[in-house]
Amino acid sequence: GISHSFLPINARARHKVYVGYPYPSRIAVANDLISRFGEKGVLFVGDGWEKITSNCAPTKSFMETLELMRSSWVVLCSERTPGEAGGGKGIFKSLHRGYAECAGGNPIINLISPEQKHHMFSDEIIPVQNTEDMIKQIELLISNPTLHNYHSMKTRRGIARFSFSTILTRILNDLQE
Repeated sequence: GISHSFLPINARARHKVYVGYPYPSRIAVANDLISRFGEKGVLFVGDGWEKITSNCAPTKSFMETLELMRSSWVVLCSERTPGEAGGGKGIFKSLHRGYAECAGGNPIINLISPEQKHHMFSDEIIPVQNTEDMIKQIELLISNPTLHNYHSMKTRRGIARFSFSTILTRILNDLQE
């Protein structure tokens, strides 16, 4: 079938999907998003969200996650903060996450805390430093289809950075250093 991300934007649901496990910093973000958009305004994907909201889904397979991202209006993420299971160390340069988020083809708004010195994205994402800015960016994308399309194109261009060959080259270069 045809990918939802290539349908005209008014033909897709304008829903938001938040991908990631509910670490303490992410729960704070979730509470702010629920407060602004309502209980059904954001779908939270990852094991453990059922303790926070009824609008959630357990961890999905790669293809299921990809389809959720393709069918959403915007993908929301938060980098883990220092002290949260590997957060703040810049170790998440995986093919799986970067490829999935970019291959979704829709804008990615990523909350990167000021303590987070390293992350794997460059201009494929809309970086924000707090939930208030995340909400503003969501509202801008919902109200401005041209801006939404612009950020969708930037996201799709990022796929090449997370291909098998690019990741393998990066690993081999790291090993040689």
